[in-house]
Amino acid sequence: MVIGLTIILVSFIFIITTHKDKTENFFSVGQLQANVITNYLELEKEFFYYEKILEYNEYKSVKEFAGDGAVPENCNEKWRFNSDCEPYFKEYLKEKLNDNLGENKVVNIDSDIEVYFKDFDLSVKTNTAEVNYDGPIKVKKKPLVNFEELEKLKSDIRNCIETKNMDSCNPESNSGKVYAFRRKIADILDKNLEPEEIFLGFRIDMSDSGIKNSIF
Repeated sequence: MVIGLTIILVSFIFIITTHKDKTENFFSVGQLQANVITNYLELEKEFFYYEKILEYNEYKSVKEFAGDGAVPENCNEKWRFNSDCEPYFKEYLKEKLNDNLGENKVVNIDSDIEVYFKDFDLSVKTNTAEVNYDGPIKVKKKPLVNFEELEKLKSDIRNCIETKNMDSCNPESNSGKVYAFRRKIADILDKNLEPEEIFLGFRIDMSDSGIKNSIF
């Protein structure tokens, strides 16, 4: 009887210990999954935050870009080809966006705007498993400005200067040899979240256009 009771007791202790280990492993894996999900949701929030940062600063940069005539401020909104005052649209908007986003950001503008903000590391570990989840926070979006249309505008203006026919480029006004232009380039939301149209204004001085023309 004693031997039989001993066997039963040992078996009972073995079953309890095994069940306890399995239960601990189950809860350990469950905690890992919960941490992974929590970290993922936090990362989604962070991406959303940086998306809004990019959107806001792009709105701000586009307004500054348009206000300058898409050329450096010292050009006074005047386009002059073959000089520092010739418009290079992507490069100038990138410069504005870099200034507004601040240091330690990497901005690329091609068919999309892509900004690298920082790296993340959301790795989680338990006594039974480990999940490594890290990488860069990069935000990408379509630009508000249509660069193809701007390049076409630039090409048309160059052609009008070369053919000595500025009226065919539809200037808004002119005073002697100085022609003023105004073109809509974007729709944004203002600080009150109201729709706002952004217009690019610039001038061409036919006596100082940067393009050789025998008449002028």
